[in-house]
Amino acid sequence: MHHFVLARPHPIDDLRNVYHGLPTAGDYGVATLKAVIFLAFIGLGWLTVNLLTTKLDDHVEMTRNGAFVTIRTGMLFGSVLAIYPPLNARSNDTASDLWWLLGGAVYIIVVFNLIRPILDTLLYGRPQNANQLRKASLASAIIQAAFYLACGWVINGSFSGSAPSLSTSIKAIGAFTLMGFATLFGAYLLIGRMHGMAKRVRLSRTSNNPNDGTAAALILGAIIIGLGLMLHTAIAGDFTGWESGIIGFLVSIGVGIPVLVIVVRFVDRFILGLTDIKTLVSNDERLPAIIMAVGILAVATGFSAIVI
Repeated sequence: MHHFVLARPHPIDDLRNVYHGLPTAGDYGVATLKAVIFLAFIGLGWLTVNLLTTKLDDHVEMTRNGAFVTIRTGMLFGSVLAIYPPLNARSNDTASDLWWLLGGAVYIIVVFNLIRPILDTLLYGRPQNANQLRKASLASAIIQAAFYLACGWVINGSFSGSAPSLSTSIKAIGAFTLMGFATLFGAYLLIGRMHGMAKRVRLSRTSNNPNDGTAAALILGAIIIGLGLMLHTAIAGDFTGWESGIIGFLVSIGVGIPVLVIVVRFVDRFILGLTDIKTLVSNDERLPAIIMAVGILAVATGFSAIVI
């Protein structure tokens, strides 16, 4: 009888196998270039807002203007959410990955600057001068920041996945970004009617109390961000065709918005306990509103993975 003994790999072969899986100098070079582009994107995005707000000094406003800080924070974090997919993209064509990242960075900066006048119209009835940030109420600032975060999730989903060609990718990103934004704005107009939350936010700008309407803004902002999470899940993935993509999106919206309303009712009844949304909004009770906003975000995050 013959006994077969498996030969033990040579230590050098083990080392080669380990080294083969390690990043190369080229990998580190590409990562460095991406880091540089990312930092330049953050700096350029911040600079474009500074150019629009010529009468505001960042250093001064950040020490006394809570609304200014809230809006700028929402823009910054929302833009980072948006650029994550092209930043994380990695294929066999390094040059293509870098150009995709550069193009995505420019697209996001342009889109985020186009959102502002739309939000102004939604909140105040007409576009505002960017320098009016000094006079923004905290409630309206919370809503604007929530929209930037939600829009960041929408763009993130639009950049996720693959498409048959570059032209199809560009068209799909533009189309689904537009549909996602339209859904967010439409949902704000629809759900904002609940207990007069949107009206309370709108009136906060003319109130003598700079914090008036904050409770309504916290709840409504959480709803907008929750919808952004659901839209991200609905949009993200490989592009398989216009018909299937649009139908899937519409079905997700048809489910997502009613689910958000159910989530609000659920949190209203089972988490708030002795109070309700109507009371929070009318009395501007901010601390319970924070609890409700967190509850809405927590439940919406789970539903974004289960329902959509």
